[in-house]
Amino acid sequence: MHDNHQTIARHHVLYVDDDPALLEIGRLFLENDRTFTVDTVTSAHEAIHHLKSISYDAIVSDYQMPEMDGITFLKTLRAQGMTTPFIIFTGKGREEVVIEALNCGADFYLQKGGDPTSQFAELAHKIRHAVSEKRADQALKKSEYDYRHLIEHANEAIYVVQDGLLRMANPRTIELSGYSEEELLNQPFTRFVHPDDREMLLDRFKKRIDGETIPSRYSFRLYRKEGEVWWAELSAVAIIWDGRPATLNFIIDITERKLAENALRESEERYRIVTQSITDIVWDWDISAGSLQWFGDIDTLLGYAPGAFPRTIEAWEGIIHADDRDRVIHALDRSRHTGEPFDEEYRVLTRDGTDRYWCDRAHAIHDDRGTVVRIIGAITDATERRKTEERLRESDERYRQFFRTTLDSVFITSPEGRYIDFNDRLMERLGCKSREEAFGIDIASTYAHPEERAGFIALVERDGYIKERPIQFRKRDGTILNTLITIVPMKNPDGSVKAFIGTIRDATEREQAEKVLRQSEAKFHSLYEHMIEGAALHELTYNDQGVPVDYVFIQTNPAFGRQLGISEDNVIGKTSREVYGVAEPPYLDIYARVALTGEPEVFETWFPSLAKHFSISAYRPYKGSFATIFEDITERKRAEEALRGSEAQLRTLIDTLPDLVWLKDPEGIYLSCNRRFGNFFGAAERDIVGKTDYDFMEKDQGDFFRHHDKAALAAGGPTANEEEITFANDGHREVLETIKTPVRASDGRLIGVLGISRNITGRKQADEALRQANRKLTLLSGITRHDINNQLTVLKGYLTLVENMQPDTLSGEYFRKINAAVQRISAMIQFMKDYEKIGVTAPEWQDTHALVDAVVKQTSLGQITVKNDLPSGTEVFADPLIAKVIYNLTDNAVRHGGKIMTIRFFVKENNENRILVCEDDGEGIPAGEKEKIFERGFGKNSGLGLALSREILSITGITIVETGVPGKGARFEMAVPGGCYRQGGGKNH
Repeated sequence: MHDNHQTIARHHVLYVDDDPALLEIGRLFLENDRTFTVDTVTSAHEAIHHLKSISYDAIVSDYQMPEMDGITFLKTLRAQGMTTPFIIFTGKGREEVVIEALNCGADFYLQKGGDPTSQFAELAHKIRHAVSEKRADQALKKSEYDYRHLIEHANEAIYVVQDGLLRMANPRTIELSGYSEEELLNQPFTRFVHPDDREMLLDRFKKRIDGETIPSRYSFRLYRKEGEVWWAELSAVAIIWDGRPATLNFIIDITERKLAENALRESEERYRIVTQSITDIVWDWDISAGSLQWFGDIDTLLGYAPGAFPRTIEAWEGIIHADDRDRVIHALDRSRHTGEPFDEEYRVLTRDGTDRYWCDRAHAIHDDRGTVVRIIGAITDATERRKTEERLRESDERYRQFFRTTLDSVFITSPEGRYIDFNDRLMERLGCKSREEAFGIDIASTYAHPEERAGFIALVERDGYIKERPIQFRKRDGTILNTLITIVPMKNPDGSVKAFIGTIRDATEREQAEKVLRQSEAKFHSLYEHMIEGAALHELTYNDQGVPVDYVFIQTNPAFGRQLGISEDNVIGKTSREVYGVAEPPYLDIYARVALTGEPEVFETWFPSLAKHFSISAYRPYKGSFATIFEDITERKRAEEALRGSEAQLRTLIDTLPDLVWLKDPEGIYLSCNRRFGNFFGAAERDIVGKTDYDFMEKDQGDFFRHHDKAALAAGGPTANEEEITFANDGHREVLETIKTPVRASDGRLIGVLGISRNITGRKQADEALRQANRKLTLLSGITRHDINNQLTVLKGYLTLVENMQPDTLSGEYFRKINAAVQRISAMIQFMKDYEKIGVTAPEWQDTHALVDAVVKQTSLGQITVKNDLPSGTEVFADPLIAKVIYNLTDNAVRHGGKIMTIRFFVKENNENRILVCEDDGEGIPAGEKEKIFERGFGKNSGLGLALSREILSITGITIVETGVPGKGARFEMAVPGGCYRQGGGKNH
């Protein structure tokens, strides 16, 4: 096999600049092109040393460098006879520097700045072009043949000018100009040049022929044959052509480049303006080195001392707001792996914890393998912008809400008297049917007295505003409207009035509001006069030191006199000592505190002089005063005392119960318990309340109790479980049946879990003894059945032998009857076995859909189809032998259904119950046998299957009846009572 990949010739370039960072980025961009190998040095002297031992295809040099600048470096090389292409690549753009560089033999002069991609692409182009020219020149000198071959096949337009006439033109010249060779040769070359460039071009041609130093490369405009103007870049040298002076000219079409340069200059100018004015923070992440550099005052922005903020990518990630961090880091990772631009807005936390908003944009830089090695970005602090936007939104929202919802008419008018904007309320007040109608109104015409508007405007100009001046407006239907108007001016920067903003308030509405207020005051007074609670207003009295010593009654309501038995005439203006006949003012400390601090207080008290309990609320209407509202709560206090007595009796009853009783809050903290429960923990109630199970037992047992607490809360009702515990007071063990119930207050608020545990140790022991007895009886019964079945098997065998030996009809009939009797005995024994199991195992929730599927797999159905339409997860609470019921129903249908094709199981609702249905499309059950089929011994087989099924179902209250239509199929309905049916393991239905 041959390797189809060709080695791409690389140009070996020496890059000289005193800025290491620029050298590095320049090398990366050029080598990324994969056609350059770049060596970098930081001075001209170092470059000269390199050039003594290494040959380069081109040299790129900065102009302004210490010790030796770029032009001196160029002159030194040219003086040594070195003709390597030389490109000045510098930030200096002065024309005299450009001219000097080109005059000293520089091949190109390229100014730094602008977009790096475009800049280094242009540099690469210049290098390639310079190297190409150099090699072309060498080839020209090598041989005339090579020279002619180059001319004929060059990608550049090449022609010779002698005596101002075109003497030779290569095919590329003909192609670019559109003229034939005959049309070009011996024609003045300026004929094809743009008129504005002819004089320059002719002048330089003459100077070059005369040996004067002029730029070897410049651009100008030409005409194509069809008249199109195009830009060309000319590189010319003086030669001898046919023994006489001439110029050899190389032209490339740079029309597109010129357009790009124009765009680039505009872009560079914009970039220059932007970079001079922005205050962004720039960052540079060197991925391979793991370093992060910040350019700009990042420390001050984040509230750190100069240089204190760590220069690591981890530190930057650490200040990103937690809600934004994953998104931003993911975006940066995507940029690092794919090279996509990074553009995110996010929040960062300054050193003092405040948020700042950053707009962060960055681009990736690749190495020559296409791997992202560096990401450079710029951050704009958008915090003030975001705050301003938020304030603007809030301000705008407040304005819109006010404008839309205020009951006043709001307007903006021009000085000439036209509406600029208004709310719907104004349109309603003026009686306008549409906004267009209102916009067309002359504002003065809406005044009941139009001449008043000028006066109002004059007042606004004089005083700066008018506020709630009475004025009458005339509605569109002529109705006069009494209003209050407010106007303020909006002014231009020069102080002239731009517009007027104002509101119009319906004075009628204010009058109505005042009327409503008076009515409200009347209602309040009526309430004050007729309220059941007593009320009084007081003012403090002070001694010479300013200390409160008593209080005077200012006003009381009728209930005050009724509750205290004191008339108002004997109260107003008198002190508490005088009114109550006491030596010390009642509750002076409380009332003084309320009157002086303004903090209201509520308290209950026993008033000995009246022998009553009162609930008193005190508040301060104004400083130095207090008002009291009091209620006689004597009867309530008596009821509370009676309740406490009742609670004590209940407590005594609970403490004497043999059961363990306790109450926990929803978090498992004990609220109360009885003495029997205290024996369990080995502690008194006072030592248990406020603690949890974990304070008295190991974590595993505490987890067990807490699990059942939560189960009761989740169930919303009582739950039961059994548990065996050890009493801490004496170490004895008991088996308890525990019932836990959620307890709620009258308002539905959850109080906690009430637990009651009863000792069932004796019952459990009795149950165990009964199970042992049943086990022995079952063992005996099983052995007996086994022996009888063995003897029946022997009997069946002999009967078969004898039957075969007695072929006569009468004997055969006898033997068949004997055999049938034996089969029935065997079925009865099987029935005893099945019946013995009924009720032995506790009922449990059975998935009927799954049971039907399991039974069908065990039953020989032939061509019969079973449709299981029971919903998945349909469960009934039944004896585990319910599977036998489903088997019996299916087997009976198969055996006795006759023409049966389908058996279907489904469920239907009947009030609170659910009915499980098994029906088929066979012959059905005759009407007279629908109940007999459930009797033992009735039927075509053993006559025991359906009787057994009814017994199994009855254990949990499930009934079964046959409701089918004879001739159309049998239908068995099993009615499941409420609480024994559920769907999907959920709550009972």
